[in-house]
Amino acid sequence: ISYLDSVHFMRPRKLRTTVYHEILIAYLDYVRQKGYVTAHIWACPPLKGDDYIFYAKPEDQKTPRDARLKQWYIDMLTECQKRSIAGKVTNMYDLYFSNYKIDATAVPYLEGDYFPGEAENIIKDLKEGNGKKSSGAGGKKKKKQTKAKNN
Repeated sequence: ISYLDSVHFMRPRKLRTTVYHEILIAYLDYVRQKGYVTAHIWACPPLKGDDYIFYAKPEDQKTPRDARLKQWYIDMLTECQKRSIAGKVTNMYDLYFSNYKIDATAVPYLEGDYFPGEAENIIKDLKEGNGKKSSGAGGKKKKKQTKAKNN
């Protein structure tokens, strides 16, 4: 799941999180029943003025900060675990980058998403001897990934 977006027109507003969580939980349960055992969820709020899906959002709609959005997904995944829809919940760093024995071929490529483009930019810079990270994908922030895996 790469890009999710919302607008705050749902009433009552206090039910937005509950409804959106239920939609995602139902989707994850559906794909689990279809045989999928791993889901990758990117958690990165858009930069000011950027929109993922809905354009021209209300000016008074706030964009959550990284930590708040990550917690929003963790809360949803915790509910998935309670319902036995998801097993282990982890992240890309813990899975692929914290263990020096794992090389880059173990990282899922996820064609068409942010991560492969950014990785390719970094590799290109390293090959060119720049040794610095590229701004990649139009200067977007790095995305954080939360991964849910069924037992």
